[in-house]
Amino acid sequence: MAKGFKDGKGRFHPIEEHSSRISSKKLKTNPESSNPDSKRTSDLKKIKLNPYEDTNQKEEEFEPEYKLGDEVVMSESALQNYGRKYQGKVFTISHVATSRQEHQGYDESVGGGLYDLKDKKGNHLGFSLYDWELESA
Repeated sequence: MAKGFKDGKGRFHPIEEHSSRISSKKLKTNPESSNPDSKRTSDLKKIKLNPYEDTNQKEEEFEPEYKLGDEVVMSESALQNYGRKYQGKVFTISHVATSRQEHQGYDESVGGGLYDLKDKKGNHLGFSLYDWELESA
């Protein structure tokens, strides 16, 4: 019987067996090797990187153009992206974010403020907009 496995759709995938004649001695690498790749690998193993480590560096925060409670309308570029149905509608800023810690959708490379908006009835817009997508009402 052939060896293999079935995927999630029930299809069989055979596994080919290969006989290896390479001795385990040949697989070991010598750190003093002249091969630059083996040196680089051994150097990388010495570096411990922890992406969750606290570096005590505060994320750069940007000064937003608008404040909580300001009344705004969508700019022409926002209307082109989100639709003309929002043209002339006045929104109130309900949340201002200037970092990823304040809004999960914030893009640090953009800078400025990212705003959540409500209409006059208190309904949330459903998406957030950046400075350049808004104009004062």
